Amino acid sequence: MQPQIRRRLLKLWLVVGLIAFLGWPPIWRFSVRGAQPVLRFFAAAMDKLSDGLASVFNINQWRKENQLLRQQAAILQGKLAGYSQLVNENESLRQLSVMPVPPEYKKIGLQIIGQQIDETGTYYLVNRGERDGLQVGMPVVVGLTEAGNKTMAVLLGTVRSISRETAALNLTTS
Repeated sequence: MQPQIRRRLLKLWLVVGLIAFLGWPPIWRFSVRGAQPVLRFFAAAMDKLSDGLASVFNINQWRKENQLLRQQAAILQGKLAGYSQLVNENESLRQLSVMPVPPEYKKIGLQIIGQQIDETGTYYLVNRGERDGLQVGMPVVVGLTEAGNKTMAVLLGTVRSISRETAALNLTTS
């Protein structure tokens, strides 16, 4: 036989022998038993690494927290829209409550001397009355300011009832 053919047959025979040797059950059991401690070490190391990464990158907890924050943001956006409407309404009411004061109006300073609360609302007693020129139904204004050539004021309420020296004021908020 030629040397090349012999070498090829020898290589083939070695490969077949190696496959037969590794496939032999006692050798296979020995190789698995020898590898078990190494495999256990790597399995334990991977478990520890997985637990460590899970605690650092706890995606499920972050997803729950993110969902909760989105719900809270939606609730707050709804409240903000409601507050924006209230702010706009308040501003329009402020503009409506500012009124020009005719020059012939008599300006009377007064002090609140009491408060009366009953089933129909809250009234404030003041230290001015009929002797000072107040009449039932008169407007009560506050904050007289000069705006150009006009005197402006904010409507506070009206005179509800009157006596000689005192009056009860019905506020616009009552």
